[in-house]
Amino acid sequence: MDIQSFIQSGILEAYVAGHCTDAERAEVERLANLHPEVRAELNKIELALEQFAQAQGINPRPGIKDEILDKLEAISGTSQKQAPPPASAGGTTMLRLFQLLSLGAILACGYFLWSGQKNADELDKLRKENQTIAQKLTDCDTRQQNMQQMATLLRDTDTKAVTVTDGKNNHITVFHNPLRKECALDIAGVPARQDGKYLQAWAIVDGNPVDLGMVQMNAPAGWQPLRYFDRATAYAISEEDNPKGNAKPTVVIAMGNI
Repeated sequence: MDIQSFIQSGILEAYVAGHCTDAERAEVERLANLHPEVRAELNKIELALEQFAQAQGINPRPGIKDEILDKLEAISGTSQKQAPPPASAGGTTMLRLFQLLSLGAILACGYFLWSGQKNADELDKLRKENQTIAQKLTDCDTRQQNMQQMATLLRDTDTKAVTVTDGKNNHITVFHNPLRKECALDIAGVPARQDGKYLQAWAIVDGNPVDLGMVQMNAPAGWQPLRYFDRATAYAISEEDNPKGNAKPTVVIAMGNI
């Protein structure tokens, strides 16, 4: 047999690629054991395929393999870190190549899965940060509008400062302007309450208390606009157990006539 013709026939490449019949595979292995040049050419082809596979691979950053395998383990519920069984003495390079390509496929899938989840987490983080910034801008705009509104109200010579007192040392101020039909509560004078107690503002209209809402201790700029009533003759503050307030005051702690 002409060994060179056998080598150039392409059967060695087919052998390495796994495209030979059982008879052809047996013949290649037999001649490789008899002729060093056949063995050398066979090794050359196998090496070239391995180098090609490695050249097409992507070098991941250090530690990425463990992270990907941990991710796959968490998803599948089975460990991906089990050591492969030792190769048998008769194992071929095709088996090694198949293992290399399989591992590469697993790592690639795991990498894209890990990368996609990481990008989603980062996107969610950015979205929350944007929402926080947007809320701060809204709060700042609200604070500025309230400050401008209060400044205009206080500068108006028709604005009257109504002192709402508890008869002791606490004096709460409500600014009342009948021409502008506006009134506002100065939070700075409101005494702090104990836990479980809430303050509710009232206007005394035609001799009856009318709800003006709960006192907001954290009102922007320290001012809380209140509803205006033309026939209001006094303002009052009550202490309530209900954080949403009541239809009628429970305990009136301060009052002042307009």
